Order: sequence, then C-alpha cells, then structure tokens
Amino acid sequence: MEIKDVRIITSSDQADVWNETIESAVYRKVLDEAGMKQGFKTFSAYAVLDIMPVLVGGIIVEVHSDAVWIDAIWVTRVFRRKGIGSELLNQATSFAIEADCNTMRLNTYFKDNLSFFKRNGFQEVACVPNWKYEFDCYLMSKTISYQRQLKIDAGFKEASV
Repeated sequence: MEIKDVRIITSSDQADVWNETIESAVYRKVLDEAGMKQGFKTFSAYAVLDIMPVLVGGIIVEVHSDAVWIDAIWVTRVFRRKGIGSELLNQATSFAIEADCNTMRLNTYFKDNLSFFKRNGFQEVACVPNWKYEFDCYLMSKTISYQRQLKIDAGFKEASV
C-alpha cells in the first residue's frame, strides 16, 4: 500500500463524523471535570484509504495558550513507515502556525515512538518513570517559531507588492 493510496482529511472537511464520535465524548468529559463552559480550539486530521472509507490513522490536537498539545496520534500498524504519521504531524503543524502557536507538545508512553517524533523535529523534555500503568512517560516539545516567522514574512511580502 503506497501513501498515494491514502487520503488525509481534516476537521474542516468530511472528518466531522469522526470528530463527533471520537472527540465529543472526550471533550465533554474534560469540560465537565474542569468546570469550563467553552471548549478548546481543536483540530483533527484522519488518514483514510482512497479505495474505501477505512480509517488508518489520525491526529487530534488542542490549543492551549501559545502551544498546540497533541492529544492523540495513531497509524494502524500495517500502514506505518509509509509517511502517514509525518503527514498528520505536518497538518497539525500547519494548524499550529495558523493558530499563532509557538510550540507543539505531546507525551508518549512508548519508547519506540521517540525516534519517530525526533525525526519530526520534537525534542525529549523529560521522562517521568513509572508514570502510568508502570510505563515511563516521555514529554516532548517542538518549537515552531521559525515556521511562524516564514508565514509572517510571506504575508509581509504579499502586502508590500
């Protein structure tokens, strides 16, 4: 299966059905527990096979102040190492730039995932041993200020023309 056989859809198009199913229950619970009246600004993208509507991966992020928190990212095992996860991260990075965020953050409990995130520009910030279910929790961060500056410069050049 080639990556060309997989289509990325975002929350701005037909991903709304998955958003309702996956996100709404989670965010309702978070809002209820935190006593918040409004939700976080969110973005999601999903990888779907072109030949049939099968979900093979996705990413869900939230904006917190000037940072985007990657709440979940996954790719079905047989579709890994085909660029799908990196493309999902690229979509989230574009969203973060548009939302004027400086940083992307995540945590993972799986040491095997560290190299994937590092290849995509994340740095390990901390490791909390035996955090949950006796797994270590790796906190990671990626600065996106440079990409934001490119967006600002491009806008300035367009306005000057």
